[in-house]
Amino acid sequence: MSFTVEDPVKTLIRLLRTYLRVVKEDGGLASIHISDEWYNSEISKTYDGQITVGLENCREERLSINGAIRRSIVTYRVNVWVLDKPEKSLESSEMRNKILQEVKNVIRERGEAPYKFEYNLVGASQKSGSHKVFYTFSDQEIPPTSSEWNELSDEEYAKLWYSDDERLSETIQENGKYPFLLFKFKLDAETTVLKSLTLKFEGYGESPAGNGVTIKAWNFSDGNWQKTQTSSGSLDETISIEILSGFENFVDKDGYVYLLAKTANPSDGVNSAVLHCDYAEMDFSVNGISYCKLVSYRNLDETHNRPFIWRTELSVEGWIFERTV
Repeated sequence: MSFTVEDPVKTLIRLLRTYLRVVKEDGGLASIHISDEWYNSEISKTYDGQITVGLENCREERLSINGAIRRSIVTYRVNVWVLDKPEKSLESSEMRNKILQEVKNVIRERGEAPYKFEYNLVGASQKSGSHKVFYTFSDQEIPPTSSEWNELSDEEYAKLWYSDDERLSETIQENGKYPFLLFKFKLDAETTVLKSLTLKFEGYGESPAGNGVTIKAWNFSDGNWQKTQTSSGSLDETISIEILSGFENFVDKDGYVYLLAKTANPSDGVNSAVLHCDYAEMDFSVNGISYCKLVSYRNLDETHNRPFIWRTELSVEGWIFERTV
């Protein structure tokens, strides 16, 4: 069976963008620009550091006599760049070292499965450009494009950042109506390279006719909510929708995926229906590199002219397995 393999540079860039976190001396997160090659001095003026990823070489090996099973060994050139600030030269070099350490950590911790990604709502707010959450109250399931949806406030977004005991709750007492949440996740991979796509909701629902939550995914081709999954508890539990094929039906042309959540039953006009959400997430995996490791690294500081550039180059190796029939 053959399949479309994602550009290995794109996969490694996404891996670093998703999981790399560098903490500054003041406790805040450093702003790191991660892209393909090469260094951009203008970018470095506005960011704490820059990481560039490029393909150095790729060699193929036959793993079967007829060549139906092959392994591609990809060698990446990963560079960490920090532009020196004359008044803070020591801090600049230390920032390079911090970024380097975090790059090493991500590759070591995620190298066994670099094709898997978890997109959550940590840090999401009304200013976010990727993942969004909306709410409404209705007696029917409405499409994600409806004007009835209202975006969460920043305070409400913060309640969904982590799986903890701080929950977002939406309540309706009007007869026959449900509280709804709409999660809009940005997928930055082509549907042709996807292996799996999973949508997760953590929480519970309360309503007079019975507790529980119903979740669904929007099918753009059919124009309706599908892949129904339900729970029936009165305590937090995670329910998931897993998509293993037909990905193009659930991702729009801009890369957005929609998850709907509502209480299992509506309000009866006397007793309220309440939807509690603690956390939500979109997981996906891509066809491509199935393993990667750090091979070596070296410092290539550029100190012959000011401002100095604190630079470290890493060599990273990735494997891609392909089978053709």
